[in-house]
Amino acid sequence: MPRISYLLLSLLAAALPALPQAQSKTQPQPKAPIRRAVDTQNQLDSNEALFTVLAAINAAGYDDQIDAASTHVFRHALRTEIGARNLDSVFQLNRFFRDHKLPNPSGELSRYISYALLINGPPDFDYRDPDMVRPPDASSVEGLSPLLAAFYREANLADAWQRAQPFYDQMIEQYHEPVARAILLVNAYARNTTSGYLGRRFQIYVDLLGAPNQVQSRSFGDESFVVVTPSPEPQIDGIRHAYLHYLLKAREQTAQRLLTIHNLAYLQRLMAGLRAAIDAGELAATAAAVRGGAAPWELAG
Repeated sequence: MPRISYLLLSLLAAALPALPQAQSKTQPQPKAPIRRAVDTQNQLDSNEALFTVLAAINAAGYDDQIDAASTHVFRHALRTEIGARNLDSVFQLNRFFRDHKLPNPSGELSRYISYALLINGPPDFDYRDPDMVRPPDASSVEGLSPLLAAFYREANLADAWQRAQPFYDQMIEQYHEPVARAILLVNAYARNTTSGYLGRRFQIYVDLLGAPNQVQSRSFGDESFVVVTPSPEPQIDGIRHAYLHYLLKAREQTAQRLLTIHNLAYLQRLMAGLRAAIDAGELAATAAAVRGGAAPWELAG
């Protein structure tokens, strides 16, 4: 299936029905890879630099949630394949990963994703903007690129990248339908484009090799990214949240409109909950719950 390059504003309009994602430790037999045209405006895609960085840290000892039910089978297969080859580049990666290791696995993944989003792909994995002031989490793994280049060559990751494409297509297809369905609803309402608004860019990357159930958002200058990892259901809520931030940063008028709608709906539900609490003689408890951070839809009644 082709990568989509549609209006993602729809993700802010409505919560979408989830599409199930069956995961199995048994290697599935995907369809033959689908040839895709290169399009820099595609907003839902995979990324070879991200694939390489996460393949590298998996080879070097990153094993967060490796036994989770939603961990992708290709992550298992690639780790086994690379681990059996005794590669010198992996030895160098092991040392780098050990020397830079964080106690928090989520923080570990987060900074390597940041780094991956700032670099080009093969063969050199150099920075896309060498003059950019890089965020601290990415700077903390400075010096990784030469190791990535050596690992990419020695492990023949170009071949692994091609073999991963059917799995990326499957994951993208799960997001494609709910995103496209929502876009049809909002195109008529918003009448504006999304990625590329005032020179800005919003990009979603799907990933097979990270710990499952992750939604990682980044904003670098005029670029906003979301990285989603395997999960039982498409993680639309996380994408919608990230896209709202993108629109607000771009000062897009539709964002203000949608925020107004959201705030009105929030207040309506809050007032309904409080009225129900008054009728039930539970106002004090409900008010305490609201002050404690309870959302309107969590209130009784």
